[in-house]
Amino acid sequence: LIVVIDKNNLQGFGYTKDVLGDTAEINKLRSIGLDVMEVDGHDVEKIISGINMFKSNNNKPKVIIANTIKGKGVDFMENKLEWHYLPLNEEMYIKALSSLEKNYNA
Repeated sequence: LIVVIDKNNLQGFGYTKDVLGDTAEINKLRSIGLDVMEVDGHDVEKIISGINMFKSNNNKPKVIIANTIKGKGVDFMENKLEWHYLPLNEEMYIKALSSLEKNYNA
């Protein structure tokens, strides 16, 4: 079993640390017998590499904490709590695509 946690530090009602505490804290997970690693959750190759490394390891359950930024690459969405529930209209969709193209095709 390999679990991947998207850890962007936000949830629907605030910062995770303020609402729930750090439920994906590496030492807490290790203390209950899990093998744990942290990776840059925006780097797909690092996630795949972590999965492959864990596949060849012991039979303990494993957790990959993928550290991410909510809305990364979209300037008006990045690290904004409200994008857990706001609808995206056509104008915002076009602006988001433009922001992504600017940030990742540079």
